[in-house]
Amino acid sequence: MTAGLFLLQIVGFYLQTVPVAVLFWSEIPEEYLKKSYRKCLRNSMLLLTALLPGLLVLAQICYDWNLESYQVWCNLYMVAVIIIFFVSAATKLSMEWKKILIALLLVIQYEAVIVNVNNIFIGVWNVNVHLTVPYEWQTILMLAADNLILLPLAYALMTQVVRKNMGYVQGQTLSRGCIYVIISIGVYITGSAIVGFPITFEEAVFLLGLLICNVITYVIFFSEVSLGKQQIQIEEQIQLVNTRYRLIQENIENTRRIRHDMRHQLSALRVMYEEKNWKSMGEFLKISEEELGHLEEQGKICRYPILDSLLRYYKDYAENREIPMQLQIQVSKEYSFHIMDMTALIGNCMENALEACLQISPEKRWIQVEIKEVG
Repeated sequence: MTAGLFLLQIVGFYLQTVPVAVLFWSEIPEEYLKKSYRKCLRNSMLLLTALLPGLLVLAQICYDWNLESYQVWCNLYMVAVIIIFFVSAATKLSMEWKKILIALLLVIQYEAVIVNVNNIFIGVWNVNVHLTVPYEWQTILMLAADNLILLPLAYALMTQVVRKNMGYVQGQTLSRGCIYVIISIGVYITGSAIVGFPITFEEAVFLLGLLICNVITYVIFFSEVSLGKQQIQIEEQIQLVNTRYRLIQENIENTRRIRHDMRHQLSALRVMYEEKNWKSMGEFLKISEEELGHLEEQGKICRYPILDSLLRYYKDYAENREIPMQLQIQVSKEYSFHIMDMTALIGNCMENALEACLQISPEKRWIQVEIKEVG
């Protein structure tokens, strides 16, 4: 094998494997990674580089012995490379196996699309391809063109659709996703087995139809996932609104209870005043003052009752999800705007902040709230 062919094998190997690594890690949300995205991708590149010599040795043997079945052996080796890559990648993830399977199958689907597009190109333009090694200049050009066109589209799909919705793919939707991807790959394998080589124009049209059907399938699936995500978000908003309403009701009930107790206390004070029992009156006032101070400071964030209850709820909500929250509240007890406006404003801001935190890795999550009186 000449030096030129040897170099083409290296380029072809990376053109077929690097997109797999990039796409796989791009579709995984950061909260499921045990290491950073860059470290995972770097380790994958090192692993693929370590597996490269095996393909070079196999290509040299097939070239020297002029094996007609070289493509079968090389394809089997590339399958083994992908399996080793995914087994290694799975150890760096903390997510359920069905989600890992979907991520794996989606990347395999990309490779199947590359092969399908190449076959369509060969059939439509009637390209004569006679290979003696896994990668010659024709296949390198086709792989480069395919990745140049399809990789940005696939990367956008993985980052903007798959990664953002992976956390919402659960239950039956998750199982259906696995079935959809397996069926799509099975259709590709069946289609490749049906058509011959070289590909005719009619067979290229058939493969193009499979590709279109595949795109429609994924549009339907991710539309279903998006609807499920919206439903979950609506349910969470309803829950938050109900919680805010409950907090307001609790404050109203507490105010009524305090007023009721205050009437009894004033009655007792009036009796002690009329009897001129100043000692008992002073002790009673001291005890009442201590109890009131303890009640005000217990779990208190600010002096305004409804705002205090609302902030305490979101602080507990954040702590349960391991989101650090710092609160700096400096306001008077009176506001120049309506209580419901204040509740809606603070609630919406906190919901947006919490939702944004849940979409990033745990070590990057934090919320800082500052409310200061101006003027």
